[in-house]
Amino acid sequence: STNGSRSLSFPNTTRQMEPAIFSWQRVDPSVQIELIEPDGYAYIGGSATDLGGGEYLYQYNIFNLDSNAGIDTLTINADGVNVLSSDYHTPGWHSGSLYDNGPWTTPSGMGDLEFTVQNKGVNDNRVRWATMYSFTFTAEAEPTDGSVTVNVPGIGEFEVNMVVPQGNACAGDFNGSGNVDSA
Repeated sequence: STNGSRSLSFPNTTRQMEPAIFSWQRVDPSVQIELIEPDGYAYIGGSATDLGGGEYLYQYNIFNLDSNAGIDTLTINADGVNVLSSDYHTPGWHSGSLYDNGPWTTPSGMGDLEFTVQNKGVNDNRVRWATMYSFTFTAEAEPTDGSVTVNVPGIGEFEVNMVVPQGNACAGDFNGSGNVDSA
């Protein structure tokens, strides 16, 4: 539309009644999104991007539409993956909020591929309803079909199919032979 000398145009239509996480998939069709239903609806999305030189960026988002219990752990089910760097982004709770802005642990080195709330408790920094948290890491492992698991406090774990780094059968097996190549 035009108002005076200014023009306003919209590149796409408004998407009503659709969680925002699906916008990521519209921009990048390789993004996988899965639904879990612990005590409401939550969506888990994942993707892998080739950075070159044998390194890949793995991105996971959890959008909690209306699960009251929330989500306090994301585990990427892959063993023997060398994580070069990792990070997470959460919304900050405002002053006077009951909820804690405490950190999540992040994976590093050859350890577990797990992001989890530190100082777990009723008011911890879990993925609460109507929020989306982002988790990323760079690894020296090609993507493959696998699964991720999330923990919903008081309800249990939920596993969904998702892109994950191809792990080695054992730590130190860098060529996939099943033998330790380096100590």
